[in-house]
Amino acid sequence: MDKEKFLEEVAKVAYERYEQRGRHDGYAMDDWLEAERVVLTRHSAEVTQEAAAIRAKGKTEKARKAAPAASKPAAAKKTAAKVTPAGKKTAKKTVAKKR
Repeated sequence: MDKEKFLEEVAKVAYERYEQRGRHDGYAMDDWLEAERVVLTRHSAEVTQEAAAIRAKGKTEKARKAAPAASKPAAAKKTAAKVTPAGKKTAKKTVAKKR
């Protein structure tokens, strides 16, 4: 909620309190402070829900980013040929590829 909308809502609630009291003057500050409390209480639940949604989204994205790393094979393998001193290739053997 932006500041302008907040102040408009507080003014509306403060005026409602003024009317409920029978439009007796001298309580403007009390009405305003009580109206701020009322409006902040109303919107605190909304803010709490928005914060929870943001936290949940962050956890979901973090888990999604971690998932591809977990699905990679433990160690990729490559095939290497053994070369003899005479320069001839012999049987191939499989060795673990270094990362």
